[in-house]
Amino acid sequence: MRRALLGLIGACWVAVVLANPASASTNLIVNGDFSAPVVGPANYSLIATGQSFEGWRVVGATGDVAVTSGTFVQNGFTFDADGSAQDLDLTGISNTKTGVSQAVPTTPGTRYRLSFAVGNVYDPGGIFGVSSTQAVYVNGVRILTATNARGRGSTRQVWENFSTSFNATSTVTRIEFLNEDPPTDTANCLDAVSLTQSGSALGPSTIATSLPTPRQALLPLSSLAVNGGIAAAVALLLTFPSQLFNQTLQQNYADIALWWRRKLRWLRRPSKRVDAPEPAARASDSATPGVFARDLSYLEKRWVFALVFLGGALANAFNDGHFGLTLSSLVTFIAVAVALAIGVTVPAMVGTIYHTRRHGSSPRKLIALPAGLALAAVMVVFSRLINFEPGYLYGFVCGVLFTRELPANEKGHLAALSVCTTLVLSVLAWVAWVPVNAAAERPGAFVGTVLADDLLAALFVSGLVGSFFGMMPIKGLPGWTVKQWNVWVWVAAFGLSILGLFQILLRPGIAGHGHRPLVLSVVFFVAFGVGSVLFHEHFESKERRARGEAAPSFSARLRRVVRRAGSEPGPAPAGTGTVHETEA
Repeated sequence: MRRALLGLIGACWVAVVLANPASASTNLIVNGDFSAPVVGPANYSLIATGQSFEGWRVVGATGDVAVTSGTFVQNGFTFDADGSAQDLDLTGISNTKTGVSQAVPTTPGTRYRLSFAVGNVYDPGGIFGVSSTQAVYVNGVRILTATNARGRGSTRQVWENFSTSFNATSTVTRIEFLNEDPPTDTANCLDAVSLTQSGSALGPSTIATSLPTPRQALLPLSSLAVNGGIAAAVALLLTFPSQLFNQTLQQNYADIALWWRRKLRWLRRPSKRVDAPEPAARASDSATPGVFARDLSYLEKRWVFALVFLGGALANAFNDGHFGLTLSSLVTFIAVAVALAIGVTVPAMVGTIYHTRRHGSSPRKLIALPAGLALAAVMVVFSRLINFEPGYLYGFVCGVLFTRELPANEKGHLAALSVCTTLVLSVLAWVAWVPVNAAAERPGAFVGTVLADDLLAALFVSGLVGSFFGMMPIKGLPGWTVKQWNVWVWVAAFGLSILGLFQILLRPGIAGHGHRPLVLSVVFFVAFGVGSVLFHEHFESKERRARGEAAPSFSARLRRVVRRAGSEPGPAPAGTGTVHETEA
């Protein structure tokens, strides 16, 4: 693993040598401060859909936008412009999904940086709403959803700056901003639109540019209480079905394994059955002797490990909305690969130290987890479909297997130490990312700075998302081991990871996030709960049919599900054992 990590770092330096930083250009947007047409003091001018004004064309739904004076006052709120005399209200007086677009001459293959400011007044219960959301499109493709929820306690419009990058694919690029507020919200202002060119096609990925700073994520403090409540509800929502899933899987494992063997028969190679004589040859409670001995040997091959690892890095790199055949994408891929390698190495180091100090040695081996590739791909597709940036960077695609059988309390100690170390490393990477990101977002930034920006962001996101999924109380994951050892330690670790996910990554209004990622993520978790219940009901119904029993009432089935989910799982299938794994 150390040699692989050093090789990836070497590849990073090759990218550094090959890259050519360059300087920034002037603003390519015409009338980005909306200084034309000139409107009177404390006044506005309406432009309808289909009409044009000084570089811009009004697009979207039938309605209008309003060029507004920075001294305009309504209902006690002053609508200041962002450092200029005027701005543009995308709601106009129609309050429809209208917006503006501008066609800009560009050079194919060149990277451009788009910056702008969104204005908001905080008016709960009033006509201006509490947030302003704008969708940003480049050549008809949405590349950012910018939400400003600032302004609580102020009677003046508060501005928030946003920026994103893209690689031009044509000689003319159309930039478009659309109002995403509901019809009941009558204010959504845009100003300070700027498009600058870099001399190279190099820039940070959306994995890095979509992260909020610690200050943005943790303030106001009242948001902690709100998201803490959401985190607690999600924890309960996931714990109940996870326990039910464990129960059902363990008690019906033989049937499930047989079903999969039949479905995947075409993948099986003829081989002599080998019995697993000791726990060191097993990697999970659900493995059966003989079959898993052959599979484990296959998964330990170095070339399999390398392919799965690189496949996982490639899949997760697609969380960047601009990923493609560019130098920036190469840097992003290297950064994600190094982040995943660190995600394997750090828990492995913790396990090595623990085993060595407790038992004098640390027998271990690398193992690939190909099933993790499918889940990583699902997480990326889900993230892209819901426009969630930085996305669910899923890292359980390979790991280090410690082959010594530990007592239950030591397995709990080690799992808790690994998760805590990962969370601490993630927070340190997040803090270090702040100044690096500021430097990487400058046009013509040095490739080493961009690489460090993507790497630190990937470390933070993968550590937080990995801790969240890893702490789910499902058998085979660290969360199950920790929960079996000490439920309060598990509650603390799982609670922190969920709170971090909702407070930092999914919270509406942070780093341009709208409500869609939060809402659909909750829907996704609810779907897992419903799926676990249906999974259980399938086997319950199968057993009833085998016994010739009639189906009980819905309330009786519900009571049985609750009782079963609240009880501990029964014994594992005969001939199985447990070992501790560290994964990434």
